Amino acid sequence: MKIDPKRFRTAAGRFATGITTVLTYQNEKVVGLTANSFVSISLDPCLVLFSIQNSSSFMPLCSSGQILGISILSEQQRDISDHFAGFKDTFEGQINAVHGCPIVDEALSWFTVKVKNAIEAGDHHMILCEVTDLGIADGGRPLIYYSGYEVLSNQ
Repeated sequence: MKIDPKRFRTAAGRFATGITTVLTYQNEKVVGLTANSFVSISLDPCLVLFSIQNSSSFMPLCSSGQILGISILSEQQRDISDHFAGFKDTFEGQINAVHGCPIVDEALSWFTVKVKNAIEAGDHHMILCEVTDLGIADGGRPLIYYSGYEVLSNQ
């Protein structure tokens, strides 16, 4: 049976996920994307994975050995998510360099990573990365995607 892609996307969108940015420098400018397909893979060595559309202009920057900065966004950082998703031209917030990687200031946590492998998976690639450093904020609440952006209740 052939699955309708729009229906599949709606069904998969019922799984709540956090929101990350994946950033690097290109010609001294911060470039990147918003990804909700982020997962920790291994503790030893520390590995993470995110996925990216094959047609993304960011895909060529995900080759083996590339250094990237991944930030887990807080609920106050929706404009940053929208910017790197291509929905907004500007955003309020600061990007800092950590070990030469752009990291979103005041993110809930961040990782500097080195791309190990890009694995083709249909119309996307899974980008497997080794964590080279990380940071954790003292508090905050995550930006959540559940069939659209959601804010966690105080309950």
